[in-house]
Amino acid sequence: MEIKSSILALVALLSFLPCDFIKANETAPLKIEAGAEWKVEFMNAEGEGFFTINQKAGGAGEMTISRWPVPGGVEEIASSMQLLVDSFIEVSKEHPNLQLKEKKAKMEKIKGVEIVGEVAIFELKLGIFQTMFMFNDGAQTWSGQFTGSEEEWGKAKKLIEQITKTPKIKSPEAK
Repeated sequence: MEIKSSILALVALLSFLPCDFIKANETAPLKIEAGAEWKVEFMNAEGEGFFTINQKAGGAGEMTISRWPVPGGVEEIASSMQLLVDSFIEVSKEHPNLQLKEKKAKMEKIKGVEIVGEVAIFELKLGIFQTMFMFNDGAQTWSGQFTGSEEEWGKAKKLIEQITKTPKIKSPEAK
């Protein structure tokens, strides 16, 4: 578990997430149909949405998703992902718990019903998969990371691909 904690902290730093300011739950801007296998929690502070998604009993997969704080759309994802990948590779050289099997990431596209993006997959020498991903839902870019086994990553990727935007709640009409 110490390794996962180190990875989660590192990726949060790399993603420039304002994790210290996370407050009470509010309406989540993304709809995540996780099923019984996953526990999804949403926190929001100052407009910065942050999801934690953890496997329930029997699984050790852990994922976070948050609003990407840098303006831009789908066209910015590839260059932003490359910066994250390069930073993670450099940081991994200095941390024994983050030793990579290969000094590169396997890059894949992710595409769902309402999202499109990219994922970088790293395999640590300890057999743990660490991924970083970014996707755009047509209105907002989101970034995230996953830590777990290869099998758990396959399940997490399917979960990501089914993400949709939460329909806007209409205010009652004036009478």
